[in-house]
Amino acid sequence: MQRNKFVIIGTSGSGKTYLAKNLSLALNFKHIELDLYNHGSNWEQAEPEVFRERVIKVTKDFDSWIIDGNYQIICDLIWPKADLIIWLDYPFYIVFTRLLKRTIKRFITKEVLWNGNTENFFNQLFTKKSILFWCIKTHWKNRKKFETILIDSNEYNNKFIRIKKPVEVEKLFSLIKLID
Repeated sequence: MQRNKFVIIGTSGSGKTYLAKNLSLALNFKHIELDLYNHGSNWEQAEPEVFRERVIKVTKDFDSWIIDGNYQIICDLIWPKADLIIWLDYPFYIVFTRLLKRTIKRFITKEVLWNGNTENFFNQLFTKKSILFWCIKTHWKNRKKFETILIDSNEYNNKFIRIKKPVEVEKLFSLIKLID
């Protein structure tokens, strides 16, 4: 059975985009970063129906894709279509450390993100808009939510893997190289 549609989920800072970019390059699949379709300029979020329409369109346009992101509002559109859901479920200290390093790097390099957005150092460290605050607030909530959906419901039992250590991502890449 050929698997050509993947969804990568995990809390902010877990490495979803990194994994999706690298898998898409290795497999020659379209990488769909959901943040691109949700965040407009000045971090303005798309209206839910607009976001959903964008995701419907981009997933119809490609036979093979790797999507990264956790937006609950579009799970019903992409999870049933996915051949494989990869859940990056790392311990909090790993995710938070990565997120802090990424935030500092983005501020120093003035990295331009989706639709011209950049991260504001003050906002990212000292306000409720902070991605670090978001990580603290959602890390354990996301874990419980994903356990409920992926494990307890049995709906996705045969099409998800849970990665709990970064070294397991390297093993995944090794397997893909063997298959490819």
